[in-house]
Amino acid sequence: MKIESFSQKINIPNIKEFGEKYPQFLNLAQNDGKFLFDLIMTPQTFISSKELSDYGYPAVLSVANKCYQASVQKKGFVFNNHVKQFIGAAICNLMENNSYIKTGIKKSIPHPSFSRGEFYKTV
Repeated sequence: MKIESFSQKINIPNIKEFGEKYPQFLNLAQNDGKFLFDLIMTPQTFISSKELSDYGYPAVLSVANKCYQASVQKKGFVFNNHVKQFIGAAICNLMENNSYIKTGIKKSIPHPSFSRGEFYKTV
């Protein structure tokens, strides 16, 4: 057996950078939804989102279940449409900061709490 290492630099936007692009979600990212922002903005999320995108699935699928489960466990947190849009915006910010662009194509997501998600491709 041969063991090889793989390394990739991944750009992880911070809350300030996210807020500059998506000011409508800045308050949520800084306060009640910070736990979701932190869950999304990781190298692991980008790698999962990249793989899903490369295989023709919406990138948000990489965190749909994680975000939903974390939201349900957070006492007093309401998982609503604004939160789902925030999650999609965070994924978009992560993807675009790593050389992916929106395709303009949205399709259904195989998760009961989400309906549609954006497809991304490399620049």
